[in-house]
Amino acid sequence: MELQPCPVRLATARPHSCTTSRVWRIEVRTGKKPLKDSWQIRTWSDFDARFGYLVAETLDNIRYTEPDPTDSNRARWSNAPIWKLARAAIEDDLTELRSHINAPTVKDVYREEHIRLLEAQITGADITLAALRETAPDALADVIIATRQGMHARATARGVTPQTGHSRQAN
Repeated sequence: MELQPCPVRLATARPHSCTTSRVWRIEVRTGKKPLKDSWQIRTWSDFDARFGYLVAETLDNIRYTEPDPTDSNRARWSNAPIWKLARAAIEDDLTELRSHINAPTVKDVYREEHIRLLEAQITGADITLAALRETAPDALADVIIATRQGMHARATARGVTPQTGHSRQAN
């Protein structure tokens, strides 16, 4: 993290004092691994959708402290006043961008939504297949069951396992 006071052209301004400087810029940086692995951010729209969470987590993992010359353990140093102000301001500004649900919960919701979408697509494909086979409406359920059984038999014959979805046979 980088704290940089912006130039202030007042005779009384002390650029290294957060109590007298009026403008500060705080940069928060995060690496490739948290972006891609933890937050699944791969596009600008992903970044926009998860920005509030990302900044909040990054700020939870770092802090800017007031050094204590009598204590060599940085973990016990108190937060610098500028850090307290920045955290409060950022928390207020990012509240509208966050639902305060942790990432695994959000991923679970996305997974369940994807499952529902696939089930709807499969149902649509079943109905289309039945129509192409000119199946009577009252026989639709039987045709869907027979289709599933046929697909299962073909997958088993190819060595596809339910655990991995991959064939045991060499390609």
